[in-house]
Amino acid sequence: MVNIPIYQYESTFRTKEILEEDRARFARAWFRYFNTYESRGGSTPEEAYNAWFEEIKKRYSKHSFRLEIEDHPKFIIKKLSTLDDNQFGKSAFGLADITKFKKKYYIKGLREKYLNPIIYKNNKQYYLTNG
Repeated sequence: MVNIPIYQYESTFRTKEILEEDRARFARAWFRYFNTYESRGGSTPEEAYNAWFEEIKKRYSKHSFRLEIEDHPKFIIKKLSTLDDNQFGKSAFGLADITKFKKKYYIKGLREKYLNPIIYKNNKQYYLTNG
């Protein structure tokens, strides 16, 4: 078992305008391949972005695991500390301020942050000694 953190910053520094264009490009590619937009909204930046953001809203409240800026890899800390309100990573365009997290997802986040590293460490030690 490997305990390597994976950080995903793909949308963190993007503005709404960049995300609109990005999601529209993806939606058009999806349509070309599958001949349907499905949950991708449509071909215009506004349609695609709105569909994407609706999916983000559905999932956002389930992600209660939060890292302090200083807990990120050192090469990106300075960039993270300069995020502004026009970038998705600052507050998910306001979702961070209005989202109510269910207790079960908060507890899950605490488990991921504090217990999982201990469990993985113990499992690694077990596998190393018992093969």
